[in-house]
Amino acid sequence: MALASTTASNDVLPKPQNESLTSGLNNMKQVIESNRHIKSTIQRITNNFMCMYMDFQDSLAKLPSKESITDVYTEPIESLDFKFLNNHQTHDRIQLALCGPNSSGKTTFLQSFVGIGNILPIDVGPVSARIVKLAYAAPLDACLVVHSSIQDSYTENDKEKHTLPLSEYFDDSATDWKGIAKAIEGYVARPKENTHEFNEWAKQFLEIRIPSPILELGIDVYDTPGLLFHDEPVLKENLKELVRLVRPVIVFLYANATFAKDANECYLMIRSTIDDSEQPPIFYLNTRQDISTLFNGAGFISNRKNQKYFTVKKYHEIFPSERLKRYQELYNNVGTSNKLPMIEDSEIFDKKCDNFDICSIVSCSLLPDCALEMTKQACQRIIEYAVKAEMEKPLEMANQVLDKIDSIFNFIASASHRTEEQWKDIRLNAEKWGEHFFQNFQNELSPVAEKVQEKILQRFDQHSTDIIERAVKLERSDDPLHCKTRDVVKTNIKDFIKIAIQEEVIKFAVNETVNESKENIRTTIKNAILINVEKNELLTVAQRHVLMDVSSDSITQRGLVENMLYQLSLAPSVLLRLVRGFSAVAYQDHWNTLNTTVLKAKEKFYVMMDAMDSFSVLNNESKRREFAKEYLKRRRSKIDAEKELYKNNLQLWIANKEKMFKNNIKSNYKLAISHLNIRDSAYQSTMSYIRCFTEFECELAALKDLAKFKAHHPVIDESQKLGSGAHFDIYPAEWGNKKNLAVKKLKQSSNQYGYLQYLEAHNHRKITKLSQITDSEGDSESLKLRIQHIAPLLYLYKQQETEDQNKLCMVLERYSQSLDKYLEKKISTIKADEVLKIALDMIDVLVFLHANDIVHRDIKSQNILMDEKNQC
Repeated sequence: MALASTTASNDVLPKPQNESLTSGLNNMKQVIESNRHIKSTIQRITNNFMCMYMDFQDSLAKLPSKESITDVYTEPIESLDFKFLNNHQTHDRIQLALCGPNSSGKTTFLQSFVGIGNILPIDVGPVSARIVKLAYAAPLDACLVVHSSIQDSYTENDKEKHTLPLSEYFDDSATDWKGIAKAIEGYVARPKENTHEFNEWAKQFLEIRIPSPILELGIDVYDTPGLLFHDEPVLKENLKELVRLVRPVIVFLYANATFAKDANECYLMIRSTIDDSEQPPIFYLNTRQDISTLFNGAGFISNRKNQKYFTVKKYHEIFPSERLKRYQELYNNVGTSNKLPMIEDSEIFDKKCDNFDICSIVSCSLLPDCALEMTKQACQRIIEYAVKAEMEKPLEMANQVLDKIDSIFNFIASASHRTEEQWKDIRLNAEKWGEHFFQNFQNELSPVAEKVQEKILQRFDQHSTDIIERAVKLERSDDPLHCKTRDVVKTNIKDFIKIAIQEEVIKFAVNETVNESKENIRTTIKNAILINVEKNELLTVAQRHVLMDVSSDSITQRGLVENMLYQLSLAPSVLLRLVRGFSAVAYQDHWNTLNTTVLKAKEKFYVMMDAMDSFSVLNNESKRREFAKEYLKRRRSKIDAEKELYKNNLQLWIANKEKMFKNNIKSNYKLAISHLNIRDSAYQSTMSYIRCFTEFECELAALKDLAKFKAHHPVIDESQKLGSGAHFDIYPAEWGNKKNLAVKKLKQSSNQYGYLQYLEAHNHRKITKLSQITDSEGDSESLKLRIQHIAPLLYLYKQQETEDQNKLCMVLERYSQSLDKYLEKKISTIKADEVLKIALDMIDVLVFLHANDIVHRDIKSQNILMDEKNQC
């Protein structure tokens, strides 16, 4: 069904068929349903783990000891952030909120995206003031529901609502979109007068339930009014309440690629309205990028002479670079720069950034199929980003629980067999590791501190003139920084400049520097953490307690460098300004009427202007400009002189972390020694929990792997058995685009020993983590091992065989043959040096395993696998 055109706007997609927008999304519903299952299962496992963990702590607390053994080896359960469980229980559908300035094409895109006709008002400027939710309903159940507020719509006692049936507009032959638009017009069109009645009207929340192939996927979409600084507070409160209750992915739409003033103001208004703790993920969509605009950007002016260049092939050639240009425009914008990575190569664009795209919402006679293709791709990317963002919190929780389980197994290992002499060696090795790590860490970050100051000064010089002109204004309600300055400044120059430097200079420079340096920082940290830590319990616990923020990805994104480097003294002595101000206020008329040239020659010029500015009585434009110039000049000199401040702050921060690290090792060592006499009882106390914790571990790991494959399940060929042992069989398998895999699963005859599959998988995971040198992120092709000749565990998968029975599948690489088969073929021709190499490779692996307290227990030729190059 084509969207109806509107006389108020040309924002109509060419041939916007429902099926065209859902093309390529056929498996998206499966992905959303699979993610819903993964999310709810993570929640269930996490709750069960919490109960078991509390029992585990109670059992340790009952051990006969003067000190609590739980203080060192198990972090408090409160360290896990379980808030997301409650926040997300109600919303098992994808939540998308479309935001953007008025006339950005937001409503037109929404209706095209959902695949419906023009039922919402479209015009230039503000046309609505209510938040409208579009949700799926079958034709017979279509309706509009009016809730008294967003809050009430999510309560069980939502009695204050009105329902308008819409089923009569749907039949088998066609849908009467015009009839629906007319029926709901009074509910969605914005009243003309901003009165008390308007506030009450705007507070009400609309929900339109209609058939839609996109909504049927499991997606709810919210249309929000364009926000400006002078809008009624009720509109901002509505958005804030929506984000707090629904936690949607924001799709921010803007028309001009240069991110014009209205887009910047709306964006900053949205970010300032929402609390920092509630900031949602944002997808940026540059609308109105018609085909001729793209060709013009590539140097092909739309005229009859260049008509031959306007081909589908040429469109596909220029699209990646033109899309990148528009992203870079967004990146360079003041309001968004500290939230996006810098990208200069279109070939790596999709890998580095998944929350930006462009689309065409204007009627287009030039290559209309290409315009439609561009918009379809944008729609698909939005959904893919929303699906990914929806899973971030559950997967983060799974990682936290897995990390907690690792700490429990480390405790079990430490309670089992260490002697006092071994503990001394462990302590010494842990301290040496810490010294080496912190020295390398400081060496890695020192150049970052120097670079960020250089970039601050460079950006300072680039934007000084613009900051001065904005600071001089007596009225700044239209300034992009108004949302950050309105509560602390009215007409003050100095305070405005401080905030401008903070938001537009320092944050931008820090972001740019971090994006350039974070990969090196992340590699340094991860490689250091992964080196030989599993067998050193003191080191593992110290890393867990002290370096957890250092090893996380978020700290290498922005937090770490901001915490260490953003230490400029932005606020001078407020008291001193106040004292000076009292003396200046009495003579403000005198100072304001003096000629600027005469005034500048006076010794107290800056002091008096500073004092008058502090009391908002500096009103003369030329004097305001001179004061702004002088203050910026002084500010730059101060930044230039504070180069050592960055280094000092960095050294202080690292020294503090190192001190905490050493103290943690010291206290852990002391406690471990004091409990040597009860280690047997401690070990026995923990053994009863091993089965439960390994099951939690493997199920969570399997859910994480299932999420990576986006609802695809492995294909296991059980008609062909590759190998067999006492309790496990091995079969060939494929999973998505991963071919040549092998699956190890429990034999039917061993079903009564189901716990063995979890213990086996636990040991595979432990060995793989020990031998792994880089974070593979689930990609076997990028998995690098510090110790070769170990078959790594790639994935886990929980296979449901019957309604009541599941099998845990361990997914490994498939090798061409075993050593047993190889020797059968080569026994008469194999050379001595080849035999020696195979033996030495085996010995290297065994030495590594034994050093980490792991015993193989079944060394035989059938278990030695060889690749196509005959390497074991």
